Amino acid sequence: PAHFAVGDRVLVTFPGEPPLEAVVWAVSGDAYTVRYCYDGELEERLDRGLLSAWRPDSGAKRLTLDELMIQDRLGEGTQSEVLSGYLPGGAPVAVKLGLKRGAISREAAVLSALSGRVGFPLLLHHEHEGSATPGGCLVMEVLGPSLEDLRRGKSGRARLSGAPFLRVGRGVLRLLRRLHAAGFVHNDLKPANVLLGSGAELQPKPLHLIDFGSCTRADGQLAGNEPTASGPRGTPLFASVAADEGTAPPSRAAAVRASSAS
Repeated sequence: PAHFAVGDRVLVTFPGEPPLEAVVWAVSGDAYTVRYCYDGELEERLDRGLLSAWRPDSGAKRLTLDELMIQDRLGEGTQSEVLSGYLPGGAPVAVKLGLKRGAISREAAVLSALSGRVGFPLLLHHEHEGSATPGGCLVMEVLGPSLEDLRRGKSGRARLSGAPFLRVGRGVLRLLRRLHAAGFVHNDLKPANVLLGSGAELQPKPLHLIDFGSCTRADGQLAGNEPTASGPRGTPLFASVAADEGTAPPSRAAAVRASSAS
């Protein structure tokens, strides 16, 4: 049987039953933990022989948007809105809806490439553009709060300083290094786009990078291989000088400079 890595999309097939679509959550030797894409349930200690590579023609039951239970709107922009909701099995998820065609295509491409890697959201379902969702839809694991949420929760002018500030800075640089190694530049790095991950209450929460709608390839092309648009990129308060002025193509160096400004 093939070996799979965290984030790989697989089929889990028990004897005499139809396959189930899942994402590898953790690996320990030949034992796998997966999260099922339909109901969000975790299953541990699965033998490698039960797993096979995902195929679009597998016949595995797939999530439909009608089965999502939407709870609340978390945020809205000009291109998309983010909702909180639940899968049929009750697992909480974040749902990003594109408000027009092409609105989330870049983010979908980046998440598909990085889903499951340490520090990036796990993509459970990608609903392509169609009559039901003109702008497409992404269903992801729930993360948070963000560094911006934590900052706003502090009183007065309190800010991170000393050892905690350095730990956060190193964590953000590690996320950028992984993103750049995959061939992408974020272009909108700011405290609101760095979220804490899940974990037990007293355990350290890993940082996660989100919101790849402004992401470009390191060669200056969009994730969809379209020419990069000219003009300012990202959030002006946190953008590098070159990105804010639109005078240079996105680069790894500019992203690192923007991280220091954030």
